[in-house]
Amino acid sequence: MKQYLILMRGGMVHTDQMTGDEKHKHLKEWGMYLSRLDATGNLIAGFPLHQEGKTMDRNGLRDEKGLDINAYMVLSATGYDEVENHLLSCPFLDHDKANFIIKEVQPAP
Repeated sequence: MKQYLILMRGGMVHTDQMTGDEKHKHLKEWGMYLSRLDATGNLIAGFPLHQEGKTMDRNGLRDEKGLDINAYMVLSATGYDEVENHLLSCPFLDHDKANFIIKEVQPAP
């Protein structure tokens, strides 16, 4: 199995602006989705990210602007088709302008 890094862009969800019922539903959907991935051995890691971030080059750190990356996951899969299959049921896609950047992780030699 190969590993894939999935960066989640757009589709920002502000749980602090949700009602209690909306937040409960949102967390339940994510819990069920991640539990399925974990049960099949496809979920390696994944976490939401803070909205603010930094970029860095040889001149040092700078405030991040315009990347709009909200979360990441690392999945184990046989190929991009299997990754797509897993991501099609991701609750993240239910949000406006949500999309994924998917990169295969290159194993160390």
